[in-house]
Amino acid sequence: MSNAQPIGSGVFLWRDDLDAWRKKPDRRYMEKSTNRQNLIAAAAWIAVISALVLWLTPSAEETEERQAAREADPTYASRTACQEFIRQSLVAPSTAKFVSVSDWPARELGSGAIRVTATLDAENGFGAMLRQNMICEVRKADGYWHLESLTEG
Repeated sequence: MSNAQPIGSGVFLWRDDLDAWRKKPDRRYMEKSTNRQNLIAAAAWIAVISALVLWLTPSAEETEERQAAREADPTYASRTACQEFIRQSLVAPSTAKFVSVSDWPARELGSGAIRVTATLDAENGFGAMLRQNMICEVRKADGYWHLESLTEG
């Protein structure tokens, strides 16, 4: 006990214990610092994600312009009409999975009709899922789409 030195009024600590105490960081400060850093990092991520969402979301004007462009394009509406005509002709229409309708090739024919080549997966009469290519010709008259022909191709 000869290494003990008095500190203050009657409190004794070993010198080794005193040095060890001085070298240890204050955990309360570290926890506060770490919590503060985590909050700052989380706030930064929230700000970045919010900025990206705002930047990538189209404005109402852009959405209206896109919708107007789609409505003005007769091949866009003809694809949707062909999709419905094809669905009606299937044995199991609920199983139909159309492959990217917007990518279907569509071209206007000289007679005013539009030919659309559609790709879809659907069950046949035996329950087997098959990929099919359908060629659909439609014409718009009196504000409605009329089916001219529908063949497998």
